Amino acid sequence: MLARFRKDYWTAVKGVEGYHAAVEKLGPRYHEMNTERQTYNDPNCVWGQLANLTNIPTKNVYKTRKWLYTMWKDDRREVRSLFEAQRAPTNSQEVSNKPRIAMVDNDTLRIQQVRLSLILHLFRCEIEQVSYV
Repeated sequence: MLARFRKDYWTAVKGVEGYHAAVEKLGPRYHEMNTERQTYNDPNCVWGQLANLTNIPTKNVYKTRKWLYTMWKDDRREVRSLFEAQRAPTNSQEVSNKPRIAMVDNDTLRIQQVRLSLILHLFRCEIEQVSYV
């Protein structure tokens, strides 16, 4: 019974491509799908809106919202990872809005710390020389 239920949804949504098409129709609201506070209980939630954008006959009902949520959150059939890979930032606006985190190895970090320590030491020495003059 459960396998048939899932198969029916995948057939109705037209596979991963159909799921992606519905998510695309959400526009910028698709980011809400990644937040922890978004649940599928409320018919007006993002999952309810996504359900209304699919070809699933039982649109905005609890089971449909739960199925859409589970497919996305558990990355079943790689729905989320494929969509996010496809949505890789292509325009400068989307790139500029995301925070950048630089990955620095430990050796580089130590070198920077030594440099800062030397600069601080030299600065202190200059202050001491000026105060003696």
